[in-house]
Amino acid sequence: MEKKKPTNKEIVAKVEMLNRVNTTVIKMIENLGNMMKQYIEFKEDVQDFHEYQKEILNARKKLSGKD
Repeated sequence: MEKKKPTNKEIVAKVEMLNRVNTTVIKMIENLGNMMKQYIEFKEDVQDFHEYQKEILNARKKLSGKD
């Protein structure tokens, strides 16, 4: 039995799906890397870590215009 050649529309849909999956995986790996970096940097000083997190949240508010 012969396999049917996929249409261009099917190929485009598969490529878009793979791009979404790759983008999601890349973001997850970047987030894990940032979390590990923060853990290593602040593992002995919890108060410093909380101040650092507050700074990040404030910067995000300013960038998004919610300040």
